[in-house]
Amino acid sequence: MRTVDGIVRNGMRAVRYASSIALTALSMRSCDAGISLTIRRQGQEVTKRVLSADLYAAGSGRNQKGIDLRLEVEGGEIWAFQCKRRRKWTPDETRGAIKEAAKYSAQHYFLAVACDPHERVQDEIDKYPNWTFWNT
Repeated sequence: MRTVDGIVRNGMRAVRYASSIALTALSMRSCDAGISLTIRRQGQEVTKRVLSADLYAAGSGRNQKGIDLRLEVEGGEIWAFQCKRRRKWTPDETRGAIKEAAKYSAQHYFLAVACDPHERVQDEIDKYPNWTFWNT
């Protein structure tokens, strides 16, 4: 799978569903399949094996603290995904998603958007070193 700043290993796929993007292949209690994700951190690629992945506060009326999916990766780090399904996505919406996700403490964040946003969105997310942008 091609991603903007992340590299997905072992065939994990991002899958769209009715109201948002579900990273279904990660949404499991145990990741015995050896799924790893690679991010850029301080100009270097960092690969971490996913130990567990869970939907965070899924369901109507729950406080998701700006995230949809919570991953625990090797080294004890928490990586959080914010997933959006929109017809278009703007830099302002990007800033809002980042602000909202700051309510949840994680070492790395992913913004997954189900559309083909303008390059200004990528430019905006590049201002935040602990964020990775995926458009699916």
